[in-house]
Amino acid sequence: MPGQMNLFFGYDSEEEPFPELIEPEFIKVKNSEQGRKPKVNYNEMFINLLTHYEEMDTLTDEENRVLLVEP
Repeated sequence: MPGQMNLFFGYDSEEEPFPELIEPEFIKVKNSEQGRKPKVNYNEMFINLLTHYEEMDTLTDEENRVLLVEP
């Protein structure tokens, strides 16, 4: 077939010459300027959460009496 190269033998003079090799063109791509976001610490992460404090009395009446009597 015309234009097809022979795999096992050298280049035949009857066929067309090899096409010119085209050099690839390298383009420099600009990197992202933003970069990574800084990691958030727990104080910043949970600053908007509502907090509710409730005082709990876990001592029994007997333990309360002992604490009040001792100076």
